[in-house]
Amino acid sequence: MGKGGEQPLVLPTARKELLSGPSYAATKLGPNDTWIGTMDLAAFGKECEELGKELAKNQGPADVAHLQKIIWWSRLCQWVGLLLILTPAPRLIPALLLSTGTFTRWTIVGHHVCHGGFDKCGAGKYSRFKFGVGSLKRRALDWLDWMLVEAWNVEHNQLHHYHLGELDDPDLVEQNMDYLRSVKAPWGLKYVGLVLLASTWKWWYYSPNTYKHLKQRKGGVKKGADANRTAVFDFAWLLGGGDQTFFPSNEFLSQVLFPYFLQRFVLLPLPFLYAGLFFKAVTTLLLAEVLTNWHAFLCITTNHAGDDLYRFENHCRPRTPTFYLRQVISSANFHCGYDTIDFLQGFLNYQIEHHMWPDLSMLSYRKAQPKVKAICQVRHPLRPAQRLLAPRQDHPNHDRTQRNAQVSFHFRSSRRPHRQGRLSLGYRRRKKWKRCLLPSILPSRLLSEVLKRKKEREGLGSSTGGSTQHNIILFPPHSAAAAAASSSLQVHNIFIT
Repeated sequence: MGKGGEQPLVLPTARKELLSGPSYAATKLGPNDTWIGTMDLAAFGKECEELGKELAKNQGPADVAHLQKIIWWSRLCQWVGLLLILTPAPRLIPALLLSTGTFTRWTIVGHHVCHGGFDKCGAGKYSRFKFGVGSLKRRALDWLDWMLVEAWNVEHNQLHHYHLGELDDPDLVEQNMDYLRSVKAPWGLKYVGLVLLASTWKWWYYSPNTYKHLKQRKGGVKKGADANRTAVFDFAWLLGGGDQTFFPSNEFLSQVLFPYFLQRFVLLPLPFLYAGLFFKAVTTLLLAEVLTNWHAFLCITTNHAGDDLYRFENHCRPRTPTFYLRQVISSANFHCGYDTIDFLQGFLNYQIEHHMWPDLSMLSYRKAQPKVKAICQVRHPLRPAQRLLAPRQDHPNHDRTQRNAQVSFHFRSSRRPHRQGRLSLGYRRRKKWKRCLLPSILPSRLLSEVLKRKKEREGLGSSTGGSTQHNIILFPPHSAAAAAASSSLQVHNIFIT
């Protein structure tokens, strides 16, 4: 397994003893990865499995009541936002409320119900087998958004969750952003491109890419090298042309995008026509659309991006010790514990717990968070550091004097020493969200220069090497390299699949 977006390197024999860090081809663990040799993966996996069973068993009416409260909060944001359009209030205020209502309907209600979080405790009312699927009526009543619910269930619930951090993960940020990093263009234009992406990514990226995976699942897309390409919105579709590789454009526009467009930007503002406020209503809804895209982008991307998170070459079976470990070291949590702050983050601030047990309720994730933290902190060499504004805690296996450019994850502007939290549970400060995105978005040359200057300011010398990503080799379970490593570090325990 490894971190970052660099392609694996093919090394000559003379460099076969390369420490983990710059390449998947490394044959020895680096000093920052010695925790692998001290971790009892089997015991860790057993504790996680038992906790998951306990959480599922204890779900009941309280979880459903909590969901219903969140639904009313979400609806209230929408209703108050629409009413404020009738007042002299600036467009930004109702747009923020409308944006929050749309965001939470997706990330809290639709997200958790479609995962099956309430299948066993909702008496069939919130069943993933009925919610938003089967007909346009159910989609309109339950969760009408740019994405088709059936397509979301395939792309997100199955492919993303059970291939987290792998090359087959359709939502692997650094892989999907590779074009923006590598294209020959001024840095300023790249950031403009990033802002445009964040403003439109639900209908430009999520909607066509989820529909592509649904069509592939049904056998509607021929296999080939092009089948792995990310599908994005093609404006030529509006003129009857464009890329038809994955699906007919008229089918996608009419069945996936048009219902939401009609409801959101035609039917919803239509009553305001009688008050002479149709234009104000439409522009407010358009502003809310941009805001809800930004809101979702900041919450979702920062939970999955950053060079302190690991990525993996190979697949592992679900619900195994390796699976649970991967969810911990390839996801990031943020400040949590209260309905208000959890609601504003779409309950995505429990990303680690959600990836470990996708089919639980929001309340279960809140209950699980301190228990997962205790499992990692007390009995295993993973040290969670959940802070809102303070720096992360140091991992006990780290040398405070080493500021390795390959494991840096925040670029602080202050002059006080930077404290690293490698291999913690990934709790990060959302207020500094862009620092989590930089390792996945900035081109490697610029990132190297930033780290070089940072180390020079700290008097630790200049950065060496061109790679800014940190990788850990994933040995095949029975390879000679794994056997050699296990004799000194017992790293074979982590490769249970």
